[in-house]
Amino acid sequence: MTVVSNTSPLSNLAAIAHIELLLEIYGTITIPTAVADELSRAGPDALGVTEVPNLAWIEIRPVTNRPLVEHLGGDRLLHLGEAEAIALAVELGAERLLMKEILSITSVEPIEGKVTIKVPYLTTSKPCPFDERWEIVTEKE
Repeated sequence: MTVVSNTSPLSNLAAIAHIELLLEIYGTITIPTAVADELSRAGPDALGVTEVPNLAWIEIRPVTNRPLVEHLGGDRLLHLGEAEAIALAVELGAERLLMKEILSITSVEPIEGKVTIKVPYLTTSKPCPFDERWEIVTEKE
């Protein structure tokens, strides 16, 4: 199973010393470069967070679809880590995308014509209006 993660799930679990739960549940977790950078730059109060990118079961992959990342981050709709996590999940055909900010994805608009993103979610801090397998479709007016 391909699992991509944004920064928040990793940093939050690392901060409470339970990052290994993701290893037990999923095995390998793939993160984009921007997420690895965010984790590496965590402040001194973020115990265990800066070590996350160095864990053997965390795979760091660059995103190749830069236009999608730029579009998702346009007008600051999403932070770079969020935009890269979504783009990487789409590129890899991930079965899971772990991110706290799942509802912010409703702001996605198309680059050309129609954009469909289908990625299941693990959890969110707010009620999620989507099923386990959700789809966002937007069209130019």
